[in-house]
Amino acid sequence: KFLNQALEISQLPPLDLTDGEAVEKRVIDYFSICAKWDVKPAVSGLAMALGMDRRRLWEVKADVEGRNLKLSPRARDAIKKGYNFLENLWENYMLNYKIHPTAGIFLGKNNFGYKDEQTYNLVPNNPLGSDADPATIAQKYKQLPDADGNE
Repeated sequence: KFLNQALEISQLPPLDLTDGEAVEKRVIDYFSICAKWDVKPAVSGLAMALGMDRRRLWEVKADVEGRNLKLSPRARDAIKKGYNFLENLWENYMLNYKIHPTAGIFLGKNNFGYKDEQTYNLVPNNPLGSDADPATIAQKYKQLPDADGNE
């Protein structure tokens, strides 16, 4: 079924990306073909149905300057909607255990801009306040006793 789905998509006729109505129809046709073959849609599959690769599809979705000049606004909107639909499906598949977590994490990071990150906030412990000048701070520490108790 995966081979037949990919074969059917690869046999679609070339698409005029300036024709917004045709692009809208092609996006719907792609998802219909996936449903027909009971295959989960993919970013690269949608790109293939539109006659481009997944990087170009991402550029359209991300509004990369100067790369979308041949698309009509309607076509651009249809492609973005299709891409957002893919992200929504991915999220639902992840939440409902319909894809392996490792594969889902990979897809989220590579296709939808998700990332693992931790944020650390470092707050200086400055009893004189954050606006104290370096000379005042240095003077305060000169007055502190050393390890032997001498000032």
